[in-house]
Amino acid sequence: MSKGLAKIDSVRLSAAPRMADFAKWGFAIADACGWKPEAFLKAYRENRARANEASLENSTLATEIVRLMESTSWWQGTAGELLDELRGNTSEETRKTHEWPKSPRVLGAELRIVAPVLRAAGIEVTIHGPSNSRRLVTLSKSTSQDKGPSEEVYV
Repeated sequence: MSKGLAKIDSVRLSAAPRMADFAKWGFAIADACGWKPEAFLKAYRENRARANEASLENSTLATEIVRLMESTSWWQGTAGELLDELRGNTSEETRKTHEWPKSPRVLGAELRIVAPVLRAAGIEVTIHGPSNSRRLVTLSKSTSQDKGPSEEVYV
């Protein structure tokens, strides 16, 4: 730990991933232990990718949004309109599950939760507008996916 602590201030990740401090610490400790720090970053990226895939597979809402976005690159409307759109393309069996959002308000809250998973899958979720008024949801295919920390680092 002390060797990692001595190196931590010199670690510079070219792109800050989620949990950037963890990535910096892992890199510094791997380097201090004589391991290849890039191997830590590679394992970290792969673990994050597997976690995102599992989250996507386990989220009915995220899966249905991915399916919706397969046929378009951009969608915009209210949470109610999105819920109607998704209902029209989702089986009755899926809509009856306890996981399926039953109202636009619940959908909006769940969109905020699944947004990072969708971003990793290449779909940006933006909710905009005043809180006391009509809020719009925008779904768009992103040009760059969050792939975690870059291998370009300095120690």
